[in-house]
Amino acid sequence: MKRFKNFIFVLPLIAYLTLIFLKYEIKIPFRDYLILFVSGLFILSLYFFKYLDFLTSLFILSSLIEIFGGASSPVFLIFVIFFYLELIKGDFMFFPSLIPLISILKTREPIYALITYGIFIPIYFINRKIVMEKNKFESIVNDVKKFSIGMKEKHKEEIKSMIENKESKIPMTLFELYYNSLFKICESIHDAVLPTSTCLFIKNKEDGFFYLKFAKSSLNVIPDAKIDKGPLTLFYNSEVPVILDDYSGSSKNLSYYDKDYFIKSIAAYPIIPENEVEGIILLDSRKDFFFNEEKKNLILLAKKEIELLIRFYRYTEASMIEAVNFSIIQALTNKISTELERDKIINSCFEALKDIYPDTNQIIFLRSADEFLIIESDGRRYLKNIEDGIIGTAIKNNLTLKKDNMKEEIKRPFISSDERDFNIVSFIFAPFRGNVEGGIAVYSNIKNRFKESELSMLSVITDIMDTGLEKAALYEKEKRRASRDGLTGLYNHRFFQEFLQKQIEKSKRDKKVFSLLFIDIDNFKKFNDRYGHLAGDYVLKEIANVINGSIRSSDIAARYGGEEIAVILPETDDENALRTAEKIRRNIESHSIILNEQNEAINITVSIGTSSYKEGFTKEDLISLADKALYQAKSEGKNRVVKG
Repeated sequence: MKRFKNFIFVLPLIAYLTLIFLKYEIKIPFRDYLILFVSGLFILSLYFFKYLDFLTSLFILSSLIEIFGGASSPVFLIFVIFFYLELIKGDFMFFPSLIPLISILKTREPIYALITYGIFIPIYFINRKIVMEKNKFESIVNDVKKFSIGMKEKHKEEIKSMIENKESKIPMTLFELYYNSLFKICESIHDAVLPTSTCLFIKNKEDGFFYLKFAKSSLNVIPDAKIDKGPLTLFYNSEVPVILDDYSGSSKNLSYYDKDYFIKSIAAYPIIPENEVEGIILLDSRKDFFFNEEKKNLILLAKKEIELLIRFYRYTEASMIEAVNFSIIQALTNKISTELERDKIINSCFEALKDIYPDTNQIIFLRSADEFLIIESDGRRYLKNIEDGIIGTAIKNNLTLKKDNMKEEIKRPFISSDERDFNIVSFIFAPFRGNVEGGIAVYSNIKNRFKESELSMLSVITDIMDTGLEKAALYEKEKRRASRDGLTGLYNHRFFQEFLQKQIEKSKRDKKVFSLLFIDIDNFKKFNDRYGHLAGDYVLKEIANVINGSIRSSDIAARYGGEEIAVILPETDDENALRTAEKIRRNIESHSIILNEQNEAINITVSIGTSSYKEGFTKEDLISLADKALYQAKSEGKNRVVKG
């Protein structure tokens, strides 16, 4: 059946040839009306029944036309419409289309046949030239498409290796192939359209201007020309193509010529790989009305291929970045899941942030009472009130932020009004969304540095950090509870013993001295007997607060037992230990304690004994020496300091 279908055209061919060699004229009533009806019906049938092949359609139409008068009838002109339709469909065959000329043998007035072929043959050859140019260009474009469809295995292996090594940049060989492919498209469109110049402009992300990256021209073109004037500046605010058929302005006004070359026609199309104009493909000519629809279609084809190529390059780069970032995030999650100390969690976070956002700076914000602890990636740490800054508002309202140009968009301070100059141009910020109040900011001195995907990635990191910091806070709380005295908040006896032993070992190793104070509240038993144990507990807490306020952050105060308090003073000799002890004694003596129930102000005194580490001392030696000095202070009248 299929074989028969291929030769079905033979039947109308036989019918046509039979009509050609008939000796008599076929007479049909209302012939003129039937000509219009039948020819129109057949043309419609060709449109709706597209399964008819060219030869079958040709011989059916030839037979009908021969019935109505052949080459001497105006109906012969219907062949022009038929041939054009088949040309558009792509089914047209040139040599078989000449067969209807046989009809000339039957007439002495072949005028309509000559008009028909006189009209169509030029159309055919013009169309053939355009199709050949288009096919040539499409074949080149198809070669370029191979870049985006099938990367060579060596490129895949190279990318895989770079991902494993946490390198997120496109391999150089692939980068070169990308640029070569862009240029190949531009060269191909130039060779197909034959303009005066073909130019490709790409937008610079930093300053927002379009710069010339490729040019092929018979004239002198300015290398790396920047579009800062003329009609092409429309692309800074519009996505509409610029088509000028009779340009009368100066060529120098186009930005890429330094002389007036009397350019007459311009066809410029925006390159829009995603959501904004990122480049321009431009062709010009010194002839007016140079760019017909076919040439414009070729330029549009080139534009689409460039956009496809840029999207593929970006997709490859984004995929690499995503794969690398995923491995970094995974490593950060694993670290944080096993880490309990806040500072180590923060350090791990900064390491991840530096890998994900190279060439940037990062800041972590953590609530600390009425202020925020600000931790910068360069190691700076400080407390600051940030209510009047952008970050403070974002934390308060639980907002993520992405700012591309702070110098233009925002007039408020980044952190606070008294901040130093961070030289921030663009930044992203994501808050912690759990029980930890604060967030992470990443900033740069480059405009438009960050993408939306990078802000999303930062939100993922803050979620991971929120969980880790909350766990660290609970750990610190439990650790503090295990090492602190429940009543006074001072370190407990167990912690004191462990720290004292470590301090002795450190002093032996580093050859440095340290001192120990033993403090006892004078007449505390009598105080308890008179005011009760609740008042006694209150006094112990007040005394502990005064001691903590009188020593350095590196010093350790612990409740040794009962009303006795021990203080370890690292890197402190005898003389300085006595000064510190005297300072504590005076501060306690001058501190008035208000007993709420009795509404009575009282003053408490303490006795203090000191000892200092000497080579060969054990823990027991130090404690014994300080304890004896304390006993001596008590026996000599109390409210004094005695050196052991």
